[in-house]
Amino acid sequence: MSVRHTIGVLALLTLASCATGPSAGERVEQVSDEPTNLTPVGDQSTPMMRVSLPVDDGTNTGIALLTWAIDDNTAVIETFFHAHRPTCIPPEVQANLARNGLAVAQTTLDGLPEALNALGGTSMSVSAWLSQATQWHRIAHTNLPELTACVVNGKSQRLLPGSLQLLVRGWTVPLERGAVTDLELVPMHLPGGSVPGARRTASEPFASAALSVSLPRRAVLLVTSMTPRGKSSSSRGPSAGPPVTAPPTLGELLLPSTSDESLASRRRPVLVIGPLMLADHFAEESPLESPPSTP
Repeated sequence: MSVRHTIGVLALLTLASCATGPSAGERVEQVSDEPTNLTPVGDQSTPMMRVSLPVDDGTNTGIALLTWAIDDNTAVIETFFHAHRPTCIPPEVQANLARNGLAVAQTTLDGLPEALNALGGTSMSVSAWLSQATQWHRIAHTNLPELTACVVNGKSQRLLPGSLQLLVRGWTVPLERGAVTDLELVPMHLPGGSVPGARRTASEPFASAALSVSLPRRAVLLVTSMTPRGKSSSSRGPSAGPPVTAPPTLGELLLPSTSDESLASRRRPVLVIGPLMLADHFAEESPLESPPSTP
C-alpha cells in the first residue's frame, strides 16, 4: 500500500478536508531519521511539575514536539484522557485509535502546565522543533529483531523483523479568518530493519490507527499508549494449558511502558504535539506569549 493511498484513507476517516497541503505522494525514503534540536531536561529521578514549554509569540511557524515520561498510573492517565477528548477528531476515529492502543487528548498551550500537573509530573522532558514538516518525521519507533505478534484492529497479526515507526508531518494552512495546522500521524512498519536500505523495501502503513486533523491556533495534542478496554492480559484455550499472554497493540509497541532501576515506578511516554503559527495570519489578534514555565 502506498503512502498516497494511506492519506486518501485518512481523509475518509476524518470526514473532512482542509485547504490543500503538500502532495501526499512522498516516498518512504523521505522519512527523517529523528526530530532535530533534541533538548533533554531532568534527571529522571524525581518527577518535575514544571518544564520549559514552547512559546507562542507569533514569530514561529511549524510544529513543536515534547516527549514526557509520566508515572504509569492507568487510573490517572485514563481519567485525564477521557476528560480531554479531542473536539477536532471524529468519535469513530478516536474509537479506531483506542482499538489499536493509542489515546489522544486535546488541550491548549496555556493548559499544558495544568495537564502536566494532572498527570503527576514527568521524569523527563525532551523538546524538538520540526518547523514546517512537509516530509514525514519519525517521532517514535521500536526495532523488531524477530517475528513479532501485534494486535491490529482487535486481531492478532505477525510483523516481520524490521522497524515499527510513528510518523508525523504538518504544515500551516492560511485561511480567511486566520490559519490552521494540518497534522497527520500514522504508524508504519518497515520490514528489514531501520537501516537506510530498509526504506526502499515495501512499507506497511496502518491507516486504521492513523490521524489527520486541522488544529486551530494554540491547540495541542497529547498522544500516549493505552491498553484497549476489554483486552485481556491472558487467555486459555478450550483444553487445559498455561495462560497465553495477549500480544501488545500497535500503540503499546510504539510507546511502551518501561521501568528502570533508578525509578520507583514504571514510566509511560507521552508525546506533546503543539503547532505554532505566525501572528501575521491573525490580523485581529495580538501575539500571545505563553506564561513562563521554567523550574
